[in-house]
This record gives sequence, C-alpha cells and structure tokens, in this order.
Amino acid sequence: MSFIAEWTHELHVLEHTFEALPDLKLSLEEVHPAGSGDESATVFYHWASGVDFGAFEATMDADPHCDTLAPISTVGDRRLYRITASEEGSRVILYPVVAESDMVILDSRLTRDGLRSRVRIPSREALATFKESCQDRSLWFSLNRLYREQPGGRDYGVTDAQREALLAALEDGYFEVPRETTLRELASAFEISDQAMSARLRRGQGQLLRQTLATDGRGI
Repeated sequence: MSFIAEWTHELHVLEHTFEALPDLKLSLEEVHPAGSGDESATVFYHWASGVDFGAFEATMDADPHCDTLAPISTVGDRRLYRITASEEGSRVILYPVVAESDMVILDSRLTRDGLRSRVRIPSREALATFKESCQDRSLWFSLNRLYREQPGGRDYGVTDAQREALLAALEDGYFEVPRETTLRELASAFEISDQAMSARLRRGQGQLLRQTLATDGRGI
C-alpha cells in the first residue's frame, strides 16, 4: 500500500519573480516532460494568483528559470499558465527526482517561502531519496505528515471538490481566529454561491471527522 506524504521544502526557482512579486502563489495543475534527449524540457501548468497578471507575465519574461510562458485560462482571480522551464530552471527543479521514484504529485503550491506538496509515494525509501536530494542541493526539507493511503478512496473519502475547497480555506486563513478571509470571498474564487461553498466545506469536514476521530471507537 502506498503512502501520502505532505512536505515543505526550499526551492531556488523563479527567485527573480518572487522577489519582484512577493504575494505570488503558484498552484500546480499538471507537469510533464516535453521533447527528448538534449531537447528535453519540463512543462508546468500552474494557476497564478495574488498578483496582477500583467505584472506577472512581464516579470516571468525576464526570469532566467522560465523559457516560455503562455496564458491558458482565467477563472475568477486565478489564471492558468503553461510554463516551460529554461535550461537553468531545469537544473534547479526537483521534478525528475519525483518522476524517477514513481511518486505522484497530488497537490503542490509554490510561494516565496518554499514549495508545499502532497505526494503519493510508493515507499519510505522513495521519501528518503527525495529528502537526500534536497540535502545534496543544500535545501531545507520538512516532512509535515506521512500516512497510509486509505482503501477505497483518496483523502479519507473527501471528494476532489471538497479537498480543493478545504485546502483553499486553510491556505487563505478561513479557519484562523480571527478569520483572514470570508465565505463570500472563497465562494467567489470558485465561482459558486455562498451556500454551495458552505455546504462543500461542511461535508468535507464531516467526512474527515468520520474517517479520523470517529474511527477510534470513541466517536460517532
């Protein structure tokens, strides 16, 4: 049975862009290699948020880690981009280590503070390999959580839509005291009603509780 690892690590990539746009957030949608041999490159599809898109595109044009940048789609205050890493950028990224170890990226968010990821890993040895790769590059690495994947579904039965909503609420400070964002702001980002967002969060939270605390014999 595979594991789910949640980790944060330093990543010296797009430093020029994050220095100019410190509020930038990049959420990974998809990644794959393009080309082969000496012509190989890595193509990332990232949702950009937290910045003016014009400023982001202009800054990325000057970033040595980016070869090409193309907008794909805009949803609310997020825009999806196809980003091709430059030769210099390809030397910095750790995606080849992930791919070679048969790990699958489930969620990944890059900010100026580092890369926070949720990854399906085939073994603890694969995790050790990735950690060593960070250390070899003098990058700090922090394992936040490691658990076995639950049979019959991912993430304790939480749907993809519920997971995305819960993670967005967590990242934007909805669960903080006092709250750093509102239900209306979250709903607007997903282009759904306040009631729909509230129901999505409640159902996701309920499923998490049933699959975690309620399974120890003292719950529901």
